[in-house]
Amino acid sequence: MNNPFNPSFGKVPPIYIDRSQQIDELVIELKNPDSPYQTSLIYGQRGCGKTSFMSAVCQEVEKENNFIVLNIPSSGNILLSYVQGIYNKTEKNIKKAFDSLDEVSLSLFGIQIEYNKKEREQINYQLLLEKMLQNLDEKNITVLAVIDEVKASSELRNFISIYQILLQQNLPVRLLLAGLPQNISELQNDNQLTFLLRAPRITLEALDSSTVRFNYKKAFENGGKIPDEKALDRMTKACGGYAYAFQLLGWLIWKNTEKFISEKDIDLILDEYKMLLFRNAYIKISESFSQMDRLFVICMAKNKGPTSMKSLVEQTGKTNAYLSNYRARLLDSQVIKQTSYGYVGFVLPFFRDFVRERIDIE
Repeated sequence: MNNPFNPSFGKVPPIYIDRSQQIDELVIELKNPDSPYQTSLIYGQRGCGKTSFMSAVCQEVEKENNFIVLNIPSSGNILLSYVQGIYNKTEKNIKKAFDSLDEVSLSLFGIQIEYNKKEREQINYQLLLEKMLQNLDEKNITVLAVIDEVKASSELRNFISIYQILLQQNLPVRLLLAGLPQNISELQNDNQLTFLLRAPRITLEALDSSTVRFNYKKAFENGGKIPDEKALDRMTKACGGYAYAFQLLGWLIWKNTEKFISEKDIDLILDEYKMLLFRNAYIKISESFSQMDRLFVICMAKNKGPTSMKSLVEQTGKTNAYLSNYRARLLDSQVIKQTSYGYVGFVLPFFRDFVRERIDIE
């Protein structure tokens, strides 16, 4: 049997710990024409499972006969991809209706817009989409557009600006945007996209430990490998509810063990696991840190457990009000969490070790 774990970024792994409740709730909201979740932001740190979550939502929505689901790349001409995607995914009788639109030439391989040359291209797309979506609305068909790894760009701004107009006209459109915390925050704070401030964020929290343990046990036993109870406990703790870590550790254990898996086997793999975790995920995460973010996490890493804000004030020489801004930034980016009133701790497994080994104040 092939290794069922896949630690590659941006790919749905064979073993995926689903978030059934969140998925079901979002699908229900997307079907509701009056829901604020018509436009939603899926938000989470690198490796938390955003792509897998979106794929699972799309699979559920596609089961509905009255939905068209479009996966649109975040780069290139997003508006063109959107229009062409709608055309390509409609039935023949609807294509004929689109083909009859005045001054518009559509085909499977491209699109030509023949409006007055004095009009801006953006307005042409808007008018074209209005006509196409009015046609779909008459047939009770809704279009869900999904864009992963979003970053603020002129193409995305143009698309979202037109999407907002379509939404205001009660046309049958839905939109899911997924991205890293800093990129989602930048989009929401863009002066041209202020309506996104009202879009709900769907935060992907840490995976439940009992669910992680169950899925490890099931995956290895299905592959003819038998982990003992202590090994399962160690694996569950080592991945810390982090989706990427779940895949990476499972992949390494599968590759490096025989039929029986003991706690000792896990210990022998931990050094390689941490090295790959740091290199493939944590270095990228830390690249967005400011100098003060670095000082904040370095001071936290000096402790074995949760750190009080009082001790951070003493260590940094900054006021509590000053540090609160950086605390909020790190909480928002899902690097740290509040463990109790006035105390913070790291979210990601072995991130304390990473900070001690790899982060310096520049």
